[in-house]
Amino acid sequence: MKPARLQNQGFTLIEMMLAVSIGSLMLAATIAASICLQRSFNAVDNYFSSHVQQVRIIDSLSRDVRRSYIVTTSTDLQTVTCIIPNYLVDNGSNQPTRATPALSLVGNKVVANYQASTVNNVTTTQGSTAISCPGLGLVSSHFSNANVGQSVVGTGIPAGTTIQSVSNCPLGSCSQATMSIAATFSNGNATLTIGALTNVVYSVVNQGIQRRENGGLTNIAASADNLIPATSDIELLNTEFTQSTVTFLPRFARGGQSFLDNERAGTTIFSLTYLRNRRRGDG
Repeated sequence: MKPARLQNQGFTLIEMMLAVSIGSLMLAATIAASICLQRSFNAVDNYFSSHVQQVRIIDSLSRDVRRSYIVTTSTDLQTVTCIIPNYLVDNGSNQPTRATPALSLVGNKVVANYQASTVNNVTTTQGSTAISCPGLGLVSSHFSNANVGQSVVGTGIPAGTTIQSVSNCPLGSCSQATMSIAATFSNGNATLTIGALTNVVYSVVNQGIQRRENGGLTNIAASADNLIPATSDIELLNTEFTQSTVTFLPRFARGGQSFLDNERAGTTIFSLTYLRNRRRGDG
């Protein structure tokens, strides 16, 4: 009897090696494509998340500028200081009450002051802490003994200035006062606001933006890394406005410094905000 012949077929060694090589290339291409797609997704996600924080910061800055009495910026345009009225009264609970405004006539306009008072026609002298308000107390706003120790803001008055003393006070209406910090320039018709005020400072710390309100840190964005603001303050006769930009550097940008600068410039958001509390007086 003849043994049965088995019909077995297989691949040669060369064919096996070629098949393994092709499979390895396909696997490598799949892994590379997956990594590229993941990096692309992370880049897009990081870009839009940074853009959201960018919008939050510019919105918060514009809100504070809009309701400020006065805004000052540093020479490098990296720090913004806003002096804001106290719209809320701390009543000892977690739910402060709304402050009742005091109405006063400044020039030909009625101005609402919150926990503060307005003194117009004030004379300030550059480099001097003395200020004066000529005129009769019955027809013009003046200083009072209650102003001693209170904050004062106005054109040419540095942030953090307080009233140290008042003098020349017939019938309780004082025409002269002394500040804690000298005025930065002279003005013969300044409008000063004196009372309880809120001091808000935006500053750049380690390529992140911080907002401090009366010294306390407040969060305005979940992540502010690489967000850089630049704000300039322009003061006109009867109003004041700020021009602000916020940029960030995309995380996955690679190249020379000029390329990175162009990448950052492409993310710029611009804002122009007027101070509504400065739209006062006869100007």
